[in-house]
Amino acid sequence: MWIHHLTHIENLGSILEKGLKPRNELNQNEFRNTANDEIVNKRGKYQSNNDNNKIKNLNNYIPFHINELHKKYRIPYNYAVCKKEGNKNMIILSCKTENLLFKEIVYQLYHPVSNYKCEYITNNEEKFIKKFKKEERKLKNEYNFDYSNQRVKEFLMSEILVKGILYLDNKWKIYVYSDEIKNKIENCIGNKKIDVIVNSSIFS
Repeated sequence: MWIHHLTHIENLGSILEKGLKPRNELNQNEFRNTANDEIVNKRGKYQSNNDNNKIKNLNNYIPFHINELHKKYRIPYNYAVCKKEGNKNMIILSCKTENLLFKEIVYQLYHPVSNYKCEYITNNEEKFIKKFKKEERKLKNEYNFDYSNQRVKEFLMSEILVKGILYLDNKWKIYVYSDEIKNKIENCIGNKKIDVIVNSSIFS
């Protein structure tokens, strides 16, 4: 399953050098913050209700969204951040979950701090996808996948949370808004063989 992490272009240099890190492993001067402070605080206070595998503090994980959802419907978080920061200032780092099998992965159906959260822990992607597809069909039947419906919005912001530091290599793709940004990114990447793809439509 392809997933992605939206970040400011100013963060790429540090990510290439030191890896993509969870928020709690970043120094304040190490990254350009684009997240909502209130949501960040809620994520920090998060505690799962699953007795089999307790999870605390989502800021110890790198948050990803699901490419399929963004391609089909667009993800509200991505739209809001791109509108606030400017399309040309944002980049999308994308990879496959199958390339992260040695990491702890938490699959969250619905936004983790929403009222609808449903948790699947530690690399059980098959079970998550079954539930994910079932819930998508349900939302289509009940709400016609109306983007203005709060439940639909929270579903679109389902997350894949990865623990630990991730280093970008040739299995990753970077999506950018324009050819101008692509040239800038390729200069920053240097000899690293990472595909840089222009796709302006996914930033709006």
